[in-house]
Parts: sequence; structure tokens; C-alpha cells
Amino acid sequence: MEILHRLWVLSTKARQSIMLGGIKKLLGGGAHLDAAHGLYVSLVAQARSKAFFQPPLSVPDTIDGRFELIALHAFLVMHRLKDAGEGAAEIAQALFDLMFKDLDQGLRDLGSSDIRVAPRVRQMTSAFMGRVEAFGSSIEGASGELEAAIERNLYRGEKQIEDACAILAAYMRREAEALKNQELATLLTGAVQFGAPPVAEN
Repeated sequence: MEILHRLWVLSTKARQSIMLGGIKKLLGGGAHLDAAHGLYVSLVAQARSKAFFQPPLSVPDTIDGRFELIALHAFLVMHRLKDAGEGAAEIAQALFDLMFKDLDQGLRDLGSSDIRVAPRVRQMTSAFMGRVEAFGSSIEGASGELEAAIERNLYRGEKQIEDACAILAAYMRREAEALKNQELATLLTGAVQFGAPPVAEN
């Protein structure tokens, strides 16, 4: 998971130049990739917000915790694009491809061999797809289902963080609703807005 550390510490501007250089060549470029890139940069920036690692959320500030926050925000964007037409589906697929090509390329840049990269990327892909399924089936489901998915994935089953799970579930529902209200045409250009993460009350 070293690439997730690399993804985290690089500035957004640095990532823009890296991704649009090497990754765009790998995927062939085009308007869909440009839009996906804009969405990806924005969701990574949101996932890096310090508030997620501080009370009341206190997501573990670890490689796994950082990956989970990126997966969570990627899910929110893809959930909004789901069933929104062919163009949205193509951008969602480009976003998925971009994210994992970026992880793949990052592993190679760090010196991992071809033999090691493929299974590690498959592992990360499987983990992400598991989050998409868990969040997708629970975000509009019965009360407690999304909280349970958050507890299981972001907090690794730590029961003492029930309040954090409830707050983060409310954040996810709020952002999913806000994304529904954002103009699809704007999202399809790669522009997305997230609200502020919850912060501790004074």
C-alpha cells in the first residue's frame, strides 16, 4: 500500500501534472478522461481534509484509513453518476480506470515488479468494489445499515466509535443528496462540490 502514502502526501497540483502526463497516455485521453480527472482530484482533496482524522470522526490516520476515505468519496461520485445516462456511465468508468491506473503506475514508479503489481492492484480493486457494494446497498436502506458498513470498513469493527459512525453516515447521506442536486451537466465536465466534513463542537 505504499502508493496510497504517495498519493496522500503529494499536493493536488503535483498530482495533476503527474496524472495528466503519464496516466492520460495509458488511457488514451479524451473528454471523458478530462472529466474523470477533475472529479478524481476533487474527491482526493476532500478525502484529505484534516477534519476526518480529528474528533468527532477520528478516522485512523493510517494508509488503510486514507484509502477508505478515498474509496468513500469515489463511491459518492459514482453513485451520483449511476443510471444518469450513457455519458455519465462512461465518465464513471473513466474515473474507475483512472484511479486504478494511477495506483498501478504508482506501484511501478516505486520499483515494484510486474509480478507484484498485478495482485496488489487486484486486491485494491476488490476492496473498492466491496465498499461500493456495501455503501450502495445501505445508503438508502434501513437505519443502521450504512453505519454498520462504515464501522466494518473505516473503523475495522471498533464498537466504541458508534457516534463517529452515525455522524459519518449522516455526512454521506447529506453529500449523496447534495450531489443529486448538482447539475449533471456540470458534473460531466469534471466539476464537483463537496460540503465541509463534520467538526467537533466547541
